[in-house]
Order: sequence, then structure tokens, then C-alpha cells
Amino acid sequence: ATLHTSLYSLADAVLSSFSPKEWKQKSDEFRALRHDVIAPFLDRRNGNKQIAYTLAEQYQDFDTLLQMCYDDDDEARLKRYGTMFGEDFVQHQWQWYIENGKRKELFTQSQPQPATQQHLQQFLKKFGNLGWIQSIRSNNFKDATECLHTMCENEKSDVGRYSSLLCLQKLAFSASQPGPCQENDNKLLQIQKDLDLVAYRSLIPPQVLAEKKIGGAPLAPDLVFQYLIQEGPLPGETHTTHRFFAAFEVLLLYLKPDHVDPNDNTATEDYDLKRKTLFARMISLDLRAWQDMLQKDEPIEDIRNTLYWNTVIKILTESEINDAQRQCVFDKSTYEEAVDHLLSYIKSQREFEIFSHMGEDAVERIRSLMLLAIEDVYTCSLDM
Repeated sequence: ATLHTSLYSLADAVLSSFSPKEWKQKSDEFRALRHDVIAPFLDRRNGNKQIAYTLAEQYQDFDTLLQMCYDDDDEARLKRYGTMFGEDFVQHQWQWYIENGKRKELFTQSQPQPATQQHLQQFLKKFGNLGWIQSIRSNNFKDATECLHTMCENEKSDVGRYSSLLCLQKLAFSASQPGPCQENDNKLLQIQKDLDLVAYRSLIPPQVLAEKKIGGAPLAPDLVFQYLIQEGPLPGETHTTHRFFAAFEVLLLYLKPDHVDPNDNTATEDYDLKRKTLFARMISLDLRAWQDMLQKDEPIEDIRNTLYWNTVIKILTESEINDAQRQCVFDKSTYEEAVDHLLSYIKSQREFEIFSHMGEDAVERIRSLMLLAIEDVYTCSLDM
């Protein structure tokens, strides 16, 4: 005891050589000295925890106080320090939790008083992945929505996490609104569209994601569309039609220009090119089947087994499209012209160059089969 008392006096003399003003002016030097002086008293065999507490309190070594309180599970002492040292200690306590991997302590400790609760919320704004939790804890759903929105925009590597954040954002936004209005409905619809895009992304073949080295990153609509139609039927794949149907919906819901600038046709031309590519890819993937049909007198059953026929019937019977949008599939009144445009496009593209090696007679026969396919798919769709 006498030794510890002497050591305490020596430690106190060393630390008291710095005035409180110098604690801040020479903060790095003082912190290093304070740590070196107090650390021996923390030794389990030869130390003295009470002296460590006394010195840490006297010279405001908050890190040491927090570590000892945490080790001793002494919440009462923590609250006392909050009262004793005020907001400086509380802010340091929050920062210490974050730096020492104890973030859950920010939310499992006793509910703070309103003033401190507000300060915690402000503090956590620097840590976006934590701020929304405190906002919800304090029923501030507007701030929670904004925080989650920012987190969604910054999430570039994990589509699962991105999807979870979108769901939380949707819930927080719904809770923040006093009642329905058009603006709120539009915001909810946009969040839902973002969630739907994640669902469409999940249909991209893993082989394509691996080839493109995408990993788990969220993707823009343009890339989702492109990767959905990149591959034909894959070994063991039973939902190729579903995948191409999803590509059509991405095209219609995310890539179709809402407002066409009469002085700039770029967006419209890009959309039209994607539309042609979608249907051209469907036909070219079944090219051998179309060629085999040239030898048959009654090819209708074979037509109904093609990717093209099954995707179009799915679009006409399941997709929420209006009459104007049906032209994206081929409106019956103009399908002959549409088929001619499509075949012309296919023959002009290098990726479909196999068509250029076919004789004109064979191409004409395929044209006839496509017209038969479109007429049959419309007839069947009306009966469903």
C-alpha cells in the first residue's frame, strides 16, 4: 500500500507538471505521457485499479475510464462520468464505442435524455450506416429515410445489402408520411422500381456475371438489359423465356424515353435499337429450329416451341402494356412491316452474320414463318 501511495504521488507530480491549458496545447504529448504513467496501475498482478481510476478521473483520461468501466460492466459509473464531465465525455464515449468495435453499445445502453438523444443523432450523421438506426429510435423517420437513401446511392458492391437498404428506406419513408399524396406515391413507386430492378438482375446467368467480373454489385438498367439477353438457353436452364421476358420489362419500364425531345432523337434511336436487338436475339438463338421448320408443311407446333413465340405470348398475356406499347412487341396491324424491319436489322448486324450466308429463298421462308408465328401468338393471346 505504501509503495502504491508513493507511486501515485510520483505519477500525480509528473502529470501535474502540465496545466489544464497545456492539456490541449500539447495534447499529443500529454496523452502519450498520461497513458504511460497510468498504464502500470492497470496491471492485474502488481497494479491498483482504484489509483488508476483516480488518476484517470483527475487528468481526464477518458479512454482508460471507458475501458475500465466496460471491463467492470459498471454502467452506473459511466452515467456518473457523463454528469461529471458533461458532453465532452459522452461524445468521447460514443467515439470510443465505434473505434473499439462496440457499436451496439450505442443502442443498447439506457435510452438517453432528449437533449443527449438529439446529440447522438447528430453525432451519428458522420457514420451513415449507424445514423438511420438512431433516427428510427427517436421516431425521426424523415432523417432515417434521407440517411438510407444516401446509403443506397453509395452501395456499389453488395446487391443484397443494397436491396435490404431499399426495403428499409421504403418502410422509413412510409412511416414518415402523414397521409397519401401524389408526390409521396411517386417516391414510393421509385423505391419499388429500384427493388424490382434488383429482382430482374437476379435472373442474369451467373456465367455472364462471372465473365464480366461483376460480382455482387448493383447494376444500372442498361446493363441489366444487356446481360439478360447476352446468352441463349444454358445447360440446365429452364427459365430462358422468363429471362427474356424480364429483359422486355426492363426495356419498357426503365429504358423507354418518357419525354422525347423533337430536336434530339438519340434516346429514341437507342431505345429502338435495344428493342430490335432483343427480338433479333430471340430469333437468332432458335435459328436451327427455324431452319428445320422450312422442311415441314405444318410447322405451327414447332413455332410454339421457340423462344420467340413463348416470350411474345408471355409479354402479351402477362406484361402490363397498353395498346400503344404493344407496338414494342409488334402490333398486329403493322406486323408485316415490323418483321421486314427486324429481318433487315438482323442481316445488317455482324453478330447475326449467319443470316447473310443463307439464301434469299431461305430468308423469305423464315419471314413467312415469323409472320405465321406473330399471327398465331396474337390469336392465342386473345383466347387466354
